[in-house]
Amino acid sequence: MGENLDVHDTSDYPQDHALYSEKNKRRIGCLKDEMNSKPIIEFVGLRAKIYSMLTPDSEKKTAKGVSKVVIQQKLKHSNYLQCLKKIKARKKIWFLSKVKTTTFIL
Repeated sequence: MGENLDVHDTSDYPQDHALYSEKNKRRIGCLKDEMNSKPIIEFVGLRAKIYSMLTPDSEKKTAKGVSKVVIQQKLKHSNYLQCLKKIKARKKIWFLSKVKTTTFIL
């Protein structure tokens, strides 16, 4: 990566990191490092924009089309791994119905 710094945006790295540079900060077309030089222990990619990364101190999960609250509170890295190994999708469908109330006054 050090050889191709002209195509990488390393502005989010810690300032004392050897590859830190603000040369390509927020430049369109440059490759960005989502983990800011933190090592990735495990990666599970199910589809485009549906993946989970495990680092020594955190867990990053994305799932396009799923609300952020559900991703933060319900989904775990183990759910992504289980889905990959068993090829089983988890989907709950909630049906909400609105009931019309008619009041008769005599």
